[in-house]
Amino acid sequence: MAAESHKTGFGDIINSSRWSLWLVDGPVADGVDTIKIGDNNVEYAYWPARTRVKAGTAVTFTNVGDTPHTATAFEKSNWDTGVLEKGQSKTITFSEPGSYYYICAPHPWMYGQIIVE
Repeated sequence: MAAESHKTGFGDIINSSRWSLWLVDGPVADGVDTIKIGDNNVEYAYWPARTRVKAGTAVTFTNVGDTPHTATAFEKSNWDTGVLEKGQSKTITFSEPGSYYYICAPHPWMYGQIIVE
């Protein structure tokens, strides 16, 4: 199945043979280098969902929820936190400018974006 892209009122959707991903819309948190998973009493979400950082920034993903989660690159980059149990963290350094979308592998309806400038 070839990838398609559709424009919606909420953002773009990417369809591939394995996943459907709503590209994240909404506010961008500037300079935030810690992403909490399962925060604010919402188990299946990243907080913030979108962040903008400078190239070379190390971003830490921390699971504060009760369910194991990942932050796994979607599409063109190759990075993954691996499974994070409650209280565990993993740091990923984003060296190259670009837009990095990610999902939770066990829960692919969870998604986020790192914008690297």
